Amino acid sequence: MNKNLTMAMTAALMMSGSVAQAQDVNIGRSNITLTSDLMTPETLWAMGRIGAAQASPDGKKIVYQVGYYSVKENKGHQVLRVMDADGKNDRLLTTSAKSEGDAAWLDNNTLAFLTGGQLWTMNADGTNRKQLTHSDIDIEGFRFSPDRKRVVLIKSIPYYGTIKQNPSDLPKATGMVITDMNYRHWDHYVTTNAHPFVADVTAEGVGAGVDVLEGEPYESPLAPFGGIEQIDWSKDSKFIAYTCRKKEGTQYAISTDADIYIYNVETRQTKNLCKPADYVEPKCDATKSLRNQAVNHQAGDMNVGYDVNPKFSPDGKYIAWQSMKNDGYESDRNRLCVYDLATGKKTYVTESFDSNVDDYTHGALIQRTFISLVYGMLQ
Repeated sequence: MNKNLTMAMTAALMMSGSVAQAQDVNIGRSNITLTSDLMTPETLWAMGRIGAAQASPDGKKIVYQVGYYSVKENKGHQVLRVMDADGKNDRLLTTSAKSEGDAAWLDNNTLAFLTGGQLWTMNADGTNRKQLTHSDIDIEGFRFSPDRKRVVLIKSIPYYGTIKQNPSDLPKATGMVITDMNYRHWDHYVTTNAHPFVADVTAEGVGAGVDVLEGEPYESPLAPFGGIEQIDWSKDSKFIAYTCRKKEGTQYAISTDADIYIYNVETRQTKNLCKPADYVEPKCDATKSLRNQAVNHQAGDMNVGYDVNPKFSPDGKYIAWQSMKNDGYESDRNRLCVYDLATGKKTYVTESFDSNVDDYTHGALIQRTFISLVYGMLQ
């Protein structure tokens, strides 16, 4: 073989190896020396960004997510850590250069998490890692049923409602045919919609699942900031509550009317908890503010604003969610709505409290839950 060719091939292989090695850098905590009391960009980048955290069922341990960043590598790395509830015995669970996140306790000794677009489990000490899904679509979120026999998987599927699909004979075309509003969310074009899938959990793992919104051109969770907090399981594992704004195009773009739906896992039937079954939405003029339009001046409580983040009560009798009153007001006041599943009665328990409900939780007694919430907000 030509000597020059051999040298060139060797150099190319060395370069490709170094590139692969650079891509696999395990980014962790930065050790920097502060030379002054000034906050510099380097100091900020050296700090870990704490993300989601969750306590174990017995309250003895906390798993949390931390993002570390490298200016040199121009990339970040999400890792999982666990510690005792008193802050002691803090230790790293993530050992590879791949990011891991969205950890949730399945029991006091088992964690579920996402890495590489797939759902995994491991022991609370990081051992015994098992891959549950082998999905051809990345898993973006998950929530196990209370009996752990099923799991909701969030996956994004192609959507061509406003940005049309390019012809198959033009696979390299970068142009887009846009026919309506809602073609972009902040930093990305709307070419997919997130859908919840219900999958069985077996000894062999987790399958593809059934699309809760099969055939519907909508999204759940809501883009661009919604996550698994917009979906919840009933305590008997028979129903799923999910958040969805069932609109497209211009009407989607001008409206904040998202509702809470109940999905029966066995029958695959869906019920809207926010509106009557025979509800007909008044027509809206997209060229004008919705403030004085009919949609915001209807007889009865039609929940025309954002209704998000449903949670079933421990006794299974109620479901609560955060609710905004008016359509078209993204900064409207967030109230707490409690829905009686037996009677269909809605009660807004924070109407006398002139502030937002940013989050909430159920306690052993539902009344105590919301009173402690208000006190916590006042503090």
